[in-house]
Amino acid sequence: MIVLNLIDYIIFLISMKATVFLILVINAMTFIGCTTDINNITVEGKVFDQELQPISNVVVEVECWYYGNSPDQSYVGSQIKQIETDKNGCYKLSFVKGAFLEITLKAKGYKDQFIVEYVNSSTLELDIKLN
Repeated sequence: MIVLNLIDYIIFLISMKATVFLILVINAMTFIGCTTDINNITVEGKVFDQELQPISNVVVEVECWYYGNSPDQSYVGSQIKQIETDKNGCYKLSFVKGAFLEITLKAKGYKDQFIVEYVNSSTLELDIKLN
């Protein structure tokens, strides 16, 4: 009986180590993805109303924050670009590099919308529904 309990205990410890290791790896990957700049970023998508109809002339402003060579890994600067959606509700902006985006959408007759996105690939597709 004691041997069986010891074996169960050892199996339990091994499974817990695997779980803790997996959690540490996921946290490390998240941290690494959020503290490095991605080069040649494209942010694109469509803006819709509640009935999923495209909205034209929506002002889409994107502030793209980047790290550069900051020794303390804080953001060292940003670039702001603005565009209006076309008749199909489409928008597309490009940035040289970045790690974090602040997106503001403004359209007549709709509530302003603010979105925050971390950049973890060079292409970020965001379709947005306005209220």
